[in-house]
Amino acid sequence: MFNIEQYKQELLAELPRFREQTQKFVDGELTKIEYKKLSGGMGVYAMRDGQHFMLRLRVPSGVIRLSHLELIKEMIADKPEAYLHFTTRQATQVYNLSVDQLLDLMEVAITHDIYIRGGGGNFPRNVLIDALSGFSEDSAFDVAPYAIVADHHYYERMLTLKLPRKYKVSFSSSPAGLGQSTIQEVGFVAKEKEGEPFFDVYIGGGLGPIGKTAFKVKEDVPASQCLYYIDGMLNLFIDKGHYDTPARARIRYLVDEFGEEGFAKLFMSYVEKELAKGGRDLYPDAIIHREGGEKTDLLDERIIWQKQAGLYGVRIHPEGGVFGHQELDQIIHCVKGLAKPQLRLSLEESLYILDVDKDELPAVLALADKVSVNSKIESTIACIGSTICQVGLEDAQQMAKEISRYFREKGADPALMNALPVIRISGCRNSCGGQQVGGIGLYGMRQKIKGEVFSAYFMSIGGSVDTKETRFGEDVGVYLAKELPMVLYKLAQLVVSSGKSFAECVKGEAAKAILAEYNAQKPQ
Repeated sequence: MFNIEQYKQELLAELPRFREQTQKFVDGELTKIEYKKLSGGMGVYAMRDGQHFMLRLRVPSGVIRLSHLELIKEMIADKPEAYLHFTTRQATQVYNLSVDQLLDLMEVAITHDIYIRGGGGNFPRNVLIDALSGFSEDSAFDVAPYAIVADHHYYERMLTLKLPRKYKVSFSSSPAGLGQSTIQEVGFVAKEKEGEPFFDVYIGGGLGPIGKTAFKVKEDVPASQCLYYIDGMLNLFIDKGHYDTPARARIRYLVDEFGEEGFAKLFMSYVEKELAKGGRDLYPDAIIHREGGEKTDLLDERIIWQKQAGLYGVRIHPEGGVFGHQELDQIIHCVKGLAKPQLRLSLEESLYILDVDKDELPAVLALADKVSVNSKIESTIACIGSTICQVGLEDAQQMAKEISRYFREKGADPALMNALPVIRISGCRNSCGGQQVGGIGLYGMRQKIKGEVFSAYFMSIGGSVDTKETRFGEDVGVYLAKELPMVLYKLAQLVVSSGKSFAECVKGEAAKAILAEYNAQKPQ
């Protein structure tokens, strides 16, 4: 039987040694690479200045509580320079921490059941869901209870697991695939048959510089059996993964090695072993919603109409997913005034406030006015960027702000502000911003022109996580950072004037001409 209190004591016992290692890094006795190998599994990453740190607080499947937000507020109350970031894996990251502040926060987090172990490094990462699972009309059922149990299932092994690299699992509540189940090592897509919950199972996906979409390995798996599939892949990875070549130590490279058919057979053999052992059938309690109220008369595109009649939601998206003390205070103040809200972090760096009734909606919309951006162009998803990240080439956060600023300075026409799909930006070829599956995806690079080096972004178009048509975007060229906002604005103008969707418009000659004209890699 797993003893959570004993587990917490074991985590706390690691901290003195980790403090010594962190101080050695600050003092120059450990290199960046040496320290990252030690810190990643602790949920800690050094910032670019080598003196401050980021702490990743795991939020199981993004299902966050008001008490969690209040604790974070308390944790950073005496740290005016600290700020927060909602991530693309439904976690909360705290930045700008000194060694002492970092270790203090780690102790408080562990003591209060906010887990940090396995936040990075070669461990199972946060199990993902689509944030509106169970709330949106197209949800087959709410996958959150299954995902949360799956996430907790790792904890008892977190201190002893030895994996070749990280291991990622996700659940989607509908074929729309918003839990990104078709780009993970193991993904579950919910369906209902005769009133019972089932999953289609996808395996072998992943992003990164050389990414791969997952393939369907099994249909109509009883939802109760999902842990056997997760453990089957985990044990396969332990047995077959390439420990000596980290760059090729992800599961998608095993798919290349065995071929899809061979890998599917190998995977199912491991699943069958787990099924034979038994003992992990899963029947989690459903998440209970409050009773609905009256229908709202408000006409506001920001309102999410839940499948629960008379209940609503609102998305809160701080620009770039980054926010500070004041915004956190405002969010907490608003949520405390609601009767029985539910909170979820999304894979798009947002917070959803849900189970809100008609009378509460104005207060939540007022909060969105204060702390949230609302147009698609302002909702750009961006990694933390090169000013903070040690491996980033370009400042994705600043690029996102420059794009938004350009559109606003041109008049902030709502049609233009919403003409393009939400942009995803990473500061390098790594996939923290998920650029490969963006309707417009960008990653930072340097471009040499006539002997001079410029900041630039590689662009792809047309990515999708929809289960029926998961695909990576098509590469269209490289664009100088100083010209990129203008290029995007020209595309938005073209979409609006054409009356077509962006997907249709970019196939036309006019869009191709814009992209070709400003492509920094065109022949000089």
